[in-house]
Amino acid sequence: MEGAMVDEQGMERDAAEDDESSAAADSPFYRLPAVAWSALDVEVTSAVGELAADLAATARAWPGAAPLGDGVALTPVELALRLGQASGQLLGAISAEQADLRQVIATLRTALALCWDMYSADETGRVSVGQHMERLRASIVEFEADLRQLQDGA
Repeated sequence: MEGAMVDEQGMERDAAEDDESSAAADSPFYRLPAVAWSALDVEVTSAVGELAADLAATARAWPGAAPLGDGVALTPVELALRLGQASGQLLGAISAEQADLRQVIATLRTALALCWDMYSADETGRVSVGQHMERLRASIVEFEADLRQLQDGA
């Protein structure tokens, strides 16, 4: 296939897909604001503190658990990212054989919801799937522009 490349998993990728991935990486969607703990509501910090205590108790209960280290104080963004990563790893370990199917189902559910919201039965005779996809892409670009303005403080 012309313009095709092979990724690190040996899967063929179209050059357009690679361009789209690069554009996505530059998206404001993938940037998070730097937030100090003092800027968060007490409900949020209390919930994080309770989770920390529960995590420490859980780690101490593991068979043959090594003593807990001192750890490092994380910013709210660092903690959120680490919790997301740990959650993904834990869910993967619990149901690894189901992960691919669960991802497909979640993606299809999202696509179905978008179709219901943005592609009514009336439009099926007037709007092609390609036109619908272009409209979705344009909506993403518009929302990302709004997000970029919000992040830049404009």
